[in-house]
Amino acid sequence: MIGLSLMPIELDEVDLTILRELMEDGRKAFRQIAKAAQVSTPTVESRFRKMLNMELIKKIAPILDPNKIGYGVVATVTLNVEVPRLESILHTLSQREEVRSLYVVAGEANLLLQVFFQNIRELQDFLQTTLGKMEGLTVVSSHVVTRVVKEESSVVIKPRAGLRLSCDYCGREICEKPGVLEVGGGERYFCCKLCLEAYREKYRERIEKISEGSR
Repeated sequence: MIGLSLMPIELDEVDLTILRELMEDGRKAFRQIAKAAQVSTPTVESRFRKMLNMELIKKIAPILDPNKIGYGVVATVTLNVEVPRLESILHTLSQREEVRSLYVVAGEANLLLQVFFQNIRELQDFLQTTLGKMEGLTVVSSHVVTRVVKEESSVVIKPRAGLRLSCDYCGREICEKPGVLEVGGGERYFCCKLCLEAYREKYRERIEKISEGSR
C-alpha cells in the first residue's frame, strides 16, 4: 500500500502506556501491554512498529545493575573541549566501548561522560593517557559511582508531546505537519510534498517491489 497523508506526529495515552510498560520491562509481551493500555494486541504491535520506524525507540536492551557486578568501576567525567575540536572528539569517544554515555552539556564543562572500567587503574589510565593525549581537551572533574540508587530513562514524555523528525529526503528537521508516505508496513516522513514526490520518484521501483511483497 502506498498513500499520502498530512498529519501531526503526537503521542497519545496509548503510546505513552506502551512506552512506560516497555521501560518498566522490555521483555513484556504485546498481549500484556495491550491489557494495560486497554487496546488490542495488533494495535500495540502496530504502534510499537511505528515508533521504531520513527526512531523514537532506538532499541530494546537490558539495563545492568552495577551493584550486582562483583568488580568494575562506574564513573562520570566532565570535560571542557575547545569548540573547533568538539565534533572530532565526540566521534572518537563515542567509538570507545568503555564510554557508556556521552552528553554535550552547558556550564563549567561542555562534555559529560559515563564510563565503565574493570578497576581504578584502568580508569586512571583512561584519564591520564587516553584523555590526556587529546588536544583541545581538559578534564574538569571525575567521580567514581559508589552506589546506584535510581537509574531511569532520561526522557519523560507527556500526552500530546510532539516528536522531532527529519525529512527522509533532504534531511532537514520537519517543523510543520509532515508528509507521510506509507510503504508496505512502514512509513517515511517529509518536510513538504516536493520532497515526498522526489523520494517517491527516486525509489519508485523499490517502493513498488516492497508494496507488492506486502500484499
